[in-house]
Amino acid sequence: MRLVKVGAKHYINADHMIEVYPHLVEPGLTIVMAAPQAGASSDTESTLLKIYTIDLHGEEAQNVTRWLETVAEDGVKHAALPSASG
Repeated sequence: MRLVKVGAKHYINADHMIEVYPHLVEPGLTIVMAAPQAGASSDTESTLLKIYTIDLHGEEAQNVTRWLETVAEDGVKHAALPSASG
């Protein structure tokens, strides 16, 4: 389990994150997570996942954004730099 501290007493299990996206109208983030359903009684039930969303604002959203910028790999295609030999 990899916990991310987003506030004084607020932690998020980063292993269950599916997607994080910024709000379009107001500053903030929505985190989409898939976690095992609470109260699963057998091994087969424990594999059932439930989708959760968490909306963060203010300092908590800034903390998650800062963490993501530190740990995320860049998947965006960048233009190639011109070669110096050209």
